[in-house]
Amino acid sequence: MQTGQYINGSSTWQHFIFTPTEQPLVSLARAFVDTTKSHIEQAQQLQQGIALLQTVDGFQALIMAAQTKVIVCVDQFEELFTLCRSDTEREQFLALLLTALTLPLLRDKFALIITLRADFFAHCTERDYHGLAKLIQQHLVAVTPLNNEELRSAIVEPAQKLGVVIDDALVQQIIEDSQEAVGYLPLLQDVLTTLWQQGLDLTNYVEVGGLYGALEQRADAVYNALKPEQQSVAQAIFLSLVKLGEGTQDTRRRAFKSELLSARRNEVLLNQVLLILANERLIVTSALASRDAHSMTASPLKDWQSSLNETILDIAHEALIQHWKSLRQWVTDNREFKA
Repeated sequence: MQTGQYINGSSTWQHFIFTPTEQPLVSLARAFVDTTKSHIEQAQQLQQGIALLQTVDGFQALIMAAQTKVIVCVDQFEELFTLCRSDTEREQFLALLLTALTLPLLRDKFALIITLRADFFAHCTERDYHGLAKLIQQHLVAVTPLNNEELRSAIVEPAQKLGVVIDDALVQQIIEDSQEAVGYLPLLQDVLTTLWQQGLDLTNYVEVGGLYGALEQRADAVYNALKPEQQSVAQAIFLSLVKLGEGTQDTRRRAFKSELLSARRNEVLLNQVLLILANERLIVTSALASRDAHSMTASPLKDWQSSLNETILDIAHEALIQHWKSLRQWVTDNREFKA
């Protein structure tokens, strides 16, 4: 496994990490907003950032304003193809970032990192995209599956640091189950979290359903404990967080809480269910700046200031989409209804 090396001075570099979402340029601008500022100042910074990102020169000015080297990390880069519906905005976003890499003033000032699921690499080759595919080939760092020893270390060492010994029979069973599982790391994380609360031994591992069953068993228990009206809301929440695949597998998507509000779904009930799902680690919530770039540029500041900290929702584990049978059935029914 290839490991990085410390670069002198890198501890002072500024890192801006974001996901593209439906509007990648807005998301990029939002990453540069100083969240320690007041809401009004954040809103002004966001407007200024969006304006600067309309040109490469503007982006260069934004980077040059930093006192140190700037690292921009686009996490879940596949959202550029699964969530962004505008070919024009996708092209503009890629042109901005990839052209910036060639600018002499930014040669030692700016670096770009993207994380991309391997099954979405083909999307990067469908068009030229300003040399995107070639750049990926030249600088690719593949995250390969853990071998047995690496997997054993990942299971055992965190517990050892806290003075806890894990039953070797449990470790061996998890390793054997992982060899048969695809995308097992989120499942491993969840089952170990569950076992940490109940006991790190093989008996408890079997009782919680093993590698595949622990997440599903916990999700079913949470859902079944909800009242009927809460279950209806929970289904709507999870369906809003699944992007139906077209020739590819279904994937996660982010949604704003406001998308789930309606005349027949009051905010009090929605908040109750969101709190339960978040506390049980089935969804995650966060506050982001205003979601609508068009309203930001076309409306007065006061008209969208109230939405500055709107709650954005995300499914905690993409493994839920693939391994929770109830959610799979809801998605299937939803797909057939839309068809």
